[in-house]
Amino acid sequence: MITRWTALDVWIFFILLIASTSGRPQKQPRHIGPPTNNECEEYINRTQPRILTHPPKGDFYGREQEIIFPDTIADRIDVPSRINVPKCSGALPYCEESETYPYSHIKRILQQNHMLKSVFGQDESPPSITNRLGDEDEKFVCHSIKQTIFPRVGENKNNKLKFIINQGENDEDGFVQGIQVEICKNPDGDCDIPGGSALGDEYIMTCKQKYVYRRLLTLDQKGEAIPDSFKMPSACCCAYKQNFDFLTRFGKGMTPAPKKSNNVKH
Repeated sequence: MITRWTALDVWIFFILLIASTSGRPQKQPRHIGPPTNNECEEYINRTQPRILTHPPKGDFYGREQEIIFPDTIADRIDVPSRINVPKCSGALPYCEESETYPYSHIKRILQQNHMLKSVFGQDESPPSITNRLGDEDEKFVCHSIKQTIFPRVGENKNNKLKFIINQGENDEDGFVQGIQVEICKNPDGDCDIPGGSALGDEYIMTCKQKYVYRRLLTLDQKGEAIPDSFKMPSACCCAYKQNFDFLTRFGKGMTPAPKKSNNVKH
């Protein structure tokens, strides 16, 4: 038996075929070329770690994400979140070199604030007047060294070590603070007096290092530039004190003088 298709049957078949294929999802053509803004944003959000101070344990889907805290970011860009200053190796309260000196961080601070450069410079020595006064033959009883230093670590009034801004020698980085100091060659040693002390053995004479506080630009705990006072050697002086050991030995065989009575006789 042969089925005959009428024009109406063929028309109904094509309508049903079109209706069945139109409901299927169409495959989108692949994008060729530079990524769009939405694609870049999606890529950044998927790959770049988030910066959170109170991070959750996971994201919306329960997946763990890398957390970067502000302190670790500060270390990456050389901003000292906690200023750890090393101790100086010598006996003096300063040192001119430090392996942990934050050079790059200080350079950025100085470049951002050009007004700070006006406070920098170094001390100048007064002209020598020995020839004019005729005292070139004078000698000091305590020998010392006079020099200009550029400290990078120093001890402030609170006996706390801090970084001192001192770096560069040209116009770009030239932020130096030069301090003239006088340092004893033989601290706590005997004074160099020809013929011995005129005070005799009853006194001890020694060379003592003297200090002053100098105002210098430094870094606070936040890494910002602030002024502070630092202890610097200023002079070497000869000091004397009584020799109690000598007085004790000298007074052993002597009878002490009688004490005066405070009683009043009527």
